[in-house]
Amino acid sequence: MTDAMTYLLLPYIIAAQAQKHVTHNEAPRLLDGLVQLSVLERDMTAPPASPADRDL
Repeated sequence: MTDAMTYLLLPYIIAAQAQKHVTHNEAPRLLDGLVQLSVLERDMTAPPASPADRDL
């Protein structure tokens, strides 16, 4: 068994794993970043010169 899911790459809690709360807390953070993705501008031909922090 692997340590993470195949597509979302969320970590599994493994039997006899120390600090399970660290692994579990990492999963919602990764999921939050994944579901917050959006397209700001679809037809750009070049990357923005100076993107804002949330525009990456």
